[in-house]
Formats: sequence, C-alpha cells, structure tokens
Amino acid sequence: MIRYKMNGVHKCKSFPTIESAVEAKTAREVDIARGKLGFLPSDRSVPTFKDYAENVYLENYVKPNPSYDCWLHTEQWRFKELVSIFGQSQLSGIY
Repeated sequence: MIRYKMNGVHKCKSFPTIESAVEAKTAREVDIARGKLGFLPSDRSVPTFKDYAENVYLENYVKPNPSYDCWLHTEQWRFKELVSIFGQSQLSGIY
C-alpha cells in the first residue's frame, strides 16, 4: 500500500505484491518531481521565500499566536537571517 496526498486530498492505494507497490511508488515520485500532482500551481507562480515568509507565515501563523511578543525577543533574529539567505529563492527551489 502506498499513501500520498494529491490536491490536498489523502489518497491510499493497495497493490497485490510488494514489487508492484514499489514500482507504483517510484512512478509517483517521478510524477511529483515533474510537478504533476498538484503541489505547485499550474502556472508555476511559486512565491519567493521572502514573500511567503512575510505575507503568509508571519501574518497567519506568528502574529496571531498569543506568544508573539516572546517570538519578537527570541526568534525574530532567526527569521530575519533566513529571509536574508533565502529571500529571493522560489520555495520550489529550496530543498
């Protein structure tokens, strides 16, 4: 059995033998590498690390958190360092 997520939906598929499951898993990995499973937008408009970090992560996950003030004193420097290193890199290009 292999498990994967496609377009936000969990999928599960059974196979009669281990060999056929391994073969299917390999094929699925190739599909993922080619961007055919819906992980990336079809128009390939992948945001940069800086855009995602500042507009999605910071606004939706950090600021609404009750411990935001603590984050400002303990983790903000790490956040700024990561943005300075990966800022203009597309998210799909960071491994």
